Amino acid sequence: VSVPPIKSMNYKGTLRLRFSEPYPNDYKLVDYHSIDEGFLVNEKIKDVLSEANLKNIDFVPATIKHDNGIAEGYYFVHIYNNVSAINIEESDCEVSKTVSMKEHLIWLEKAVLSDEKLNKVKLKNRLLFYADEYSSFILMHKSLVEKVEAIEPKGVSITKGSVEADKYLSVSEKMMDKFPKCKKVITTLRGSINANH
Repeated sequence: VSVPPIKSMNYKGTLRLRFSEPYPNDYKLVDYHSIDEGFLVNEKIKDVLSEANLKNIDFVPATIKHDNGIAEGYYFVHIYNNVSAINIEESDCEVSKTVSMKEHLIWLEKAVLSDEKLNKVKLKNRLLFYADEYSSFILMHKSLVEKVEAIEPKGVSITKGSVEADKYLSVSEKMMDKFPKCKKVITTLRGSINANH
Protein backbone atom coordinates (compact mmCIF):
# COMPACT_ATOMS: atom_id res chain seq x y z
CA VAL A 1 0.00 0.00 0.00
CA SER A 2 1.47 3.33 -1.00
CA VAL A 3 0.44 6.78 0.17
CA PRO A 4 -0.26 9.67 -2.23
CA PRO A 5 1.98 12.78 -2.17
CA ILE A 6 1.31 15.20 0.67
CA LYS A 7 3.38 18.25 -0.29
CA SER A 8 4.55 20.40 -3.17
CA MET A 9 7.54 19.27 -5.20
CA ASN A 10 9.13 22.75 -5.03
CA TYR A 11 11.04 21.78 -8.17
CA LYS A 12 12.46 24.74 -10.03
CA GLY A 13 13.97 23.02 -13.07
CA THR A 14 12.60 20.95 -15.95
CA LEU A 15 11.88 17.26 -15.49
CA ARG A 16 13.60 15.19 -18.16
CA LEU A 17 11.53 12.11 -18.88
CA ARG A 18 11.90 9.45 -21.55
CA PHE A 19 9.92 6.71 -23.18
CA SER A 20 11.31 3.29 -22.41
CA GLU A 21 12.19 0.90 -25.16
CA PRO A 22 10.77 -0.97 -26.90
CA TYR A 23 8.65 1.71 -28.50
CA PRO A 24 5.22 0.70 -29.78
CA ASN A 25 4.77 0.79 -33.55
CA ASP A 26 3.41 4.09 -34.84
CA TYR A 27 3.18 5.78 -31.42
CA LYS A 28 2.24 9.44 -31.32
CA LEU A 29 3.01 12.19 -28.87
CA VAL A 30 -0.37 13.49 -27.74
CA ASP A 31 -1.76 16.11 -25.38
CA TYR A 32 -1.88 13.75 -22.38
CA HIS A 33 0.42 10.93 -21.26
CA SER A 34 -0.21 8.77 -18.20
CA ILE A 35 2.81 7.83 -16.10
CA ASP A 36 3.17 5.87 -12.84
CA GLU A 37 3.33 8.98 -10.67
CA GLY A 38 0.43 10.83 -12.29
CA PHE A 39 0.26 12.34 -15.76
CA LEU A 40 1.82 14.74 -18.25
CA VAL A 41 -0.12 17.36 -20.19
CA ASN A 42 0.80 19.85 -22.86
CA GLU A 43 0.22 23.61 -22.68
CA LYS A 44 -3.33 23.31 -24.04
CA ILE A 45 -4.57 21.11 -21.16
CA LYS A 46 -2.38 22.87 -18.59
CA ASP A 47 -4.09 26.19 -19.43
CA VAL A 48 -7.54 24.68 -18.78
CA LEU A 49 -6.45 23.15 -15.47
CA SER A 50 -4.65 26.35 -14.38
CA GLU A 51 -7.76 28.47 -14.96
CA ALA A 52 -9.61 26.31 -12.41
CA ASN A 53 -7.25 27.47 -9.59
CA LEU A 54 -6.84 23.89 -8.39
CA LYS A 55 -5.88 23.23 -4.79
CA ASN A 56 -2.48 21.62 -4.12
CA ILE A 57 -1.45 21.02 -7.72
CA ASP A 58 1.99 21.78 -9.20
CA PHE A 59 2.67 22.08 -12.93
CA VAL A 60 6.31 21.14 -13.38
CA PRO A 61 7.83 21.78 -16.85
CA ALA A 62 8.92 18.54 -18.52
CA THR A 63 10.51 17.21 -21.69
CA ILE A 64 10.04 13.74 -23.15
CA LYS A 65 12.96 11.98 -24.83
CA HIS A 66 11.85 9.51 -27.49
CA ASP A 67 13.37 7.72 -30.46
CA ASN A 68 12.90 10.75 -32.76
CA GLY A 69 14.24 13.44 -30.42
CA ILE A 70 13.05 15.47 -27.43
CA ALA A 71 9.51 16.82 -27.10
CA GLU A 72 9.15 20.06 -25.15
CA GLY A 73 6.13 21.95 -23.88
CA TYR A 74 4.85 19.32 -21.45
CA TYR A 75 4.04 19.61 -17.74
CA PHE A 76 4.03 16.97 -15.04
CA VAL A 77 0.85 17.44 -13.01
CA HIS A 78 1.94 16.84 -9.42
CA ILE A 79 -1.15 16.29 -7.28
CA TYR A 80 -0.79 16.58 -3.53
CA ASN A 81 -4.47 17.19 -2.91
CA ASN A 82 -5.79 14.15 -1.03
CA VAL A 83 -9.48 13.73 -0.24
CA SER A 84 -11.31 10.90 1.48
CA ALA A 85 -13.86 9.91 -1.16
CA ILE A 86 -14.53 6.15 -1.45
CA ASN A 87 -17.44 4.30 0.11
CA ILE A 88 -15.48 1.24 1.19
CA GLU A 89 -18.53 -0.84 2.14
CA GLU A 90 -20.13 -0.50 -1.29
CA SER A 91 -16.96 -0.69 -3.40
CA ASP A 92 -15.41 -3.88 -4.77
CA CYS A 93 -12.09 -3.65 -2.96
CA GLU A 94 -9.80 -5.12 -0.33
CA VAL A 95 -8.96 -3.11 2.77
CA SER A 96 -5.49 -3.15 4.33
CA LYS A 97 -5.26 -5.30 7.48
CA THR A 98 -2.64 -2.95 8.95
CA VAL A 99 -4.24 -1.04 11.85
CA SER A 100 -2.49 2.24 11.03
CA MET A 101 -3.84 2.02 7.45
CA LYS A 102 -7.36 0.76 8.19
CA GLU A 103 -8.96 3.02 5.56
CA HIS A 104 -6.39 2.21 2.85
CA LEU A 105 -7.20 -0.20 0.07
CA ILE A 106 -4.84 -2.88 -1.25
CA TRP A 107 -6.74 -3.14 -4.53
CA LEU A 108 -9.80 -1.53 -6.05
CA GLU A 109 -11.86 -3.18 -8.79
CA LYS A 110 -14.98 -1.00 -8.69
CA ALA A 111 -15.26 2.28 -6.80
CA VAL A 112 -18.38 3.74 -5.29
CA LEU A 113 -17.92 7.31 -4.14
CA SER A 114 -19.23 8.49 -0.79
CA ASP A 115 -21.51 11.52 -0.85
CA GLU A 116 -21.06 11.81 2.91
CA LYS A 117 -17.26 12.07 2.62
CA LEU A 118 -17.28 14.32 -0.45
CA ASN A 119 -19.83 16.74 1.00
CA LYS A 120 -17.40 17.50 3.85
CA VAL A 121 -15.02 19.10 1.32
CA LYS A 122 -15.83 22.28 -0.61
CA LEU A 123 -16.23 21.61 -4.32
CA LYS A 124 -13.42 24.03 -5.23
CA ASN A 125 -11.08 21.89 -3.08
CA ARG A 126 -11.96 18.60 -4.78
CA LEU A 127 -11.89 19.39 -8.48
CA LEU A 128 -8.78 17.19 -8.96
CA PHE A 129 -7.41 14.93 -6.23
CA TYR A 130 -6.07 11.58 -5.11
CA ALA A 131 -8.49 9.42 -3.15
CA ASP A 132 -7.05 9.05 0.36
CA GLU A 133 -8.14 5.44 0.47
CA TYR A 134 -6.33 4.34 -2.71
CA SER A 135 -3.19 6.18 -3.69
CA SER A 136 -3.27 5.54 -7.43
CA PHE A 137 -6.89 6.65 -7.86
CA ILE A 138 -7.06 10.18 -9.29
CA LEU A 139 -10.47 11.81 -9.49
CA MET A 140 -11.53 14.84 -11.53
CA HIS A 141 -14.86 16.60 -11.02
CA LYS A 142 -17.26 16.44 -13.97
CA SER A 143 -17.20 20.26 -14.36
CA LEU A 144 -13.45 20.12 -14.96
CA VAL A 145 -13.81 17.04 -17.21
CA GLU A 146 -16.23 19.02 -19.40
CA LYS A 147 -13.75 21.91 -19.71
CA VAL A 148 -10.94 19.55 -20.71
CA GLU A 149 -13.13 17.68 -23.20
CA ALA A 150 -14.28 21.01 -24.73
CA ILE A 151 -10.79 21.59 -26.16
CA GLU A 152 -10.85 18.10 -27.76
CA PRO A 153 -7.43 16.95 -26.54
CA LYS A 154 -5.68 14.05 -28.23
CA GLY A 155 -4.82 11.01 -26.10
CA VAL A 156 -7.43 11.65 -23.41
CA SER A 157 -10.22 9.24 -22.49
CA ILE A 158 -11.65 10.54 -19.21
CA THR A 159 -15.17 9.16 -19.01
CA LYS A 160 -14.48 5.70 -20.35
CA GLY A 161 -11.36 3.64 -20.71
CA SER A 162 -10.21 2.59 -24.15
CA VAL A 163 -7.44 0.22 -25.12
CA GLU A 164 -5.57 -0.04 -28.40
CA ALA A 165 -4.63 -3.71 -28.13
CA ASP A 166 -2.36 -3.64 -31.20
CA LYS A 167 -0.05 -1.18 -29.41
CA TYR A 168 0.33 -3.56 -26.48
CA LEU A 169 0.89 -6.45 -28.86
CA SER A 170 3.66 -4.61 -30.72
CA VAL A 171 5.47 -3.79 -27.46
CA SER A 172 5.06 -7.36 -26.21
CA GLU A 173 6.49 -8.75 -29.45
CA LYS A 174 9.50 -6.44 -29.16
CA MET A 175 10.02 -7.55 -25.55
CA MET A 176 10.00 -11.19 -26.68
CA ASP A 177 12.58 -10.37 -29.38
CA LYS A 178 14.78 -8.50 -26.91
CA PHE A 179 14.61 -11.28 -24.29
CA PRO A 180 14.50 -14.57 -26.23
CA LYS A 181 14.35 -16.73 -23.07
CA CYS A 182 11.17 -14.96 -21.98
CA LYS A 183 8.16 -17.26 -22.41
CA LYS A 184 5.32 -14.82 -21.67
CA VAL A 185 4.68 -11.08 -21.48
CA ILE A 186 1.80 -10.05 -19.26
CA THR A 187 0.33 -6.54 -19.20
CA THR A 188 -2.09 -5.03 -16.72
CA LEU A 189 -4.45 -2.19 -17.40
CA ARG A 190 -5.96 0.52 -15.23
CA GLY A 191 -9.50 1.52 -15.99
CA SER A 192 -11.00 4.97 -15.87
CA ILE A 193 -14.22 5.36 -13.94
CA ASN A 194 -16.92 7.95 -14.55
CA ALA A 195 -18.85 9.28 -11.57
CA ASN A 196 -21.23 12.17 -11.17
CA HIS A 197 -20.04 13.76 -7.91
